[in-house]
Amino acid sequence: MTLLGDAAHPMVPRFGQGAGQAIEDGFALAVLLEHAKRDKIPARLKAYQELRLERTSRV
Repeated sequence: MTLLGDAAHPMVPRFGQGAGQAIEDGFALAVLLEHAKRDKIPARLKAYQELRLERTSRV
């Protein structure tokens, strides 16, 4: 299980930041999980977390 958008990284309620981050998160997660075998999912979710952490921290 993973979280995305405001559930994963709350944003201030201005400028549509939460919605924008949710779209970016969803796209990143879809790319990482595409064609993933069941045994690879935990590693892909970890990669998602690492990939999104820097970006969402800046926003």
